[in-house]
Amino acid sequence: MRDLFLFLSLLIPSLLFAQPPFQKVYDNGQASSQALAATSTPDGGSAFVGIIEIVGAASEVMVTKLSCSGDVEWVKTLGQSSTVDNVFPEIRSDASGRIWFASNVGVYQNYDGILGVLSPDGDLLKAVRIGKPGRNDQLFGLALDTLGHIYVTGATNSWGSDKSGNTAYTDVFVACLDTNLNMLWARTLGNPQNIDTGFSLELDQQNRPLITGRYIVNGTFFGFCLRMTPAGDVDLFKGFGESVVPHRTYGYGINSTSDGHILLTGSTTLNKENHQSLADVYLIKMDEDGEPLFSNIYIPTVGSDNSESGSSVVESEDGRYAIGVPTMSFSAFSQGFVPNKNAVFVTESNGALSEAKLYNTGGSHYTKLQERPGGFLLSNFSTNYGGPSFFKPLIIATDDKLVSGCNEINVTSQVQLVNEGWEFSDITYNTDTSYAIQPYTVASDYAYQLVQVLCETPEDVSGMWDVPDTLCLGELLVATGSGNSEVTSQIWDLGDGTIIKDVEALTYQYQQMGTYQVSMRLNWACSSLDFTQPVVIEDCNCEIVFPNVFTPNGDQTNDLFGPYVACNLQVLDYSLNVYNRYGKLVFESPWFGSGWDGTFKSEDQAMDVYAWVCTMRYLLDGQEVSWTRRGDISLIR
Repeated sequence: MRDLFLFLSLLIPSLLFAQPPFQKVYDNGQASSQALAATSTPDGGSAFVGIIEIVGAASEVMVTKLSCSGDVEWVKTLGQSSTVDNVFPEIRSDASGRIWFASNVGVYQNYDGILGVLSPDGDLLKAVRIGKPGRNDQLFGLALDTLGHIYVTGATNSWGSDKSGNTAYTDVFVACLDTNLNMLWARTLGNPQNIDTGFSLELDQQNRPLITGRYIVNGTFFGFCLRMTPAGDVDLFKGFGESVVPHRTYGYGINSTSDGHILLTGSTTLNKENHQSLADVYLIKMDEDGEPLFSNIYIPTVGSDNSESGSSVVESEDGRYAIGVPTMSFSAFSQGFVPNKNAVFVTESNGALSEAKLYNTGGSHYTKLQERPGGFLLSNFSTNYGGPSFFKPLIIATDDKLVSGCNEINVTSQVQLVNEGWEFSDITYNTDTSYAIQPYTVASDYAYQLVQVLCETPEDVSGMWDVPDTLCLGELLVATGSGNSEVTSQIWDLGDGTIIKDVEALTYQYQQMGTYQVSMRLNWACSSLDFTQPVVIEDCNCEIVFPNVFTPNGDQTNDLFGPYVACNLQVLDYSLNVYNRYGKLVFESPWFGSGWDGTFKSEDQAMDVYAWVCTMRYLLDGQEVSWTRRGDISLIR
């Protein structure tokens, strides 16, 4: 192995690979399409899952991959389905860029769950179908751990306490599979002739599945918090929202905090008259043992207090909690026939509201929030932005301050926090461990007709570098280069197979003569900038010298101007040009060894300073060397 001398300095600080904010609508032509969940991807882009109506055909499950700037890379349809009782699919991306999805095919009360994985290019790598014919089985929540396990939750009446009853009744379904989609374990938890459903699944720091959803007691829905071990045992199962006066509470979003606590969100009528009232958003924080640290309800106070819910909750990098909120309230800003809007409520770690923001004024449904590097991602669908009145996917990417660039209304002062006396109790349940899965292979390509840009933020792309063009063999290459503060990565290619990443200054020593194409690439979230420079490494021990004075006076001494070579080399190509002070070419020669005698068209040229350029390609010790030299020559008689 040849010796390698490499010195690195001035490391670039680690930066987030965050896509610039945007709002974009994806048009399916004369049909509806819904984005129901979204995820960021390792390449800086994103993907969303939902239902898409195929023009002239039935609607299907759909997964769409977006680039870093929100442009469509591919769309995959995955089997017939509908949105009736089927608006909680989930999508995730792993470290290799594969996209995992959980959704459902079939019709109302006769669904089968599907779980699958797509390559970064949109190829269906594998999928399975979970359910029995004529029964109702649905998948809603999905999470991946770092050990190769896939966790899902949903509802089933193919197994469990309702397996022989009415298809309207279900038990909570939880399962763990490996990355080849082989079932490792499955559990059902519920009670006969009741509706028990798992809507959301996340993993805590110990890779324990956290699940929230709904269950029925005496004809009224209540929320639950379920924690299981990675082996499938129940570790915690708490119900909340029960009261003397019948009320309803749904659990739609769950997550764990960096300090090991549990966050729950959804909708509740606890602060209203009864279960028939319009619901509000809540946020509950539990400790490790399932004891509540706070249980808050957030109520609009200006205009009509209509219905809203918390669809999802994440802990942001600054330790606050952000809730995705589909809302029909804030009626002072409602426009159009449908008042449904997208909103995000942000709280401090103690539950106090710190910010509430709307992202449009109506016609937009099922907001779901995900954290992404450097910000947040909201998925939903809307009729609010032009064209025929059918649903179109609307994806909103924000920065860490929840800024997307347009259609934003701050309503923080219009939200009131209420602390209700929630009841928390252990849930009794029946369990079953049966399951059945079948291979699933339905997948087709699709394309949107139009992408409508509501707003987007262009990246500031700028940089500089300094690299020499010629070095002697054994001399250190000293190179510098940098970009602005938003650069996510920097890659040097030194032209001899050496790649150096994320340094702004380097020194390097080449081991052989030759010409090396040195390049540097600066990467931003969605853009890149390239610099390239040929660097000639030559043997400076073979002196090629040009004088700076010559005296063409016929005395046979210093009468010709040309290079002096002090070693044995084989010239392959040669060119020498000489110019007067006005830029006129007064001498040119393609022959090595011929020099300028100080004349032009047989006339002596005046004593003056002349510019020259010489280009040469030669062989020395079997190595080819190419270079260009420039200089001045003084003509004296």
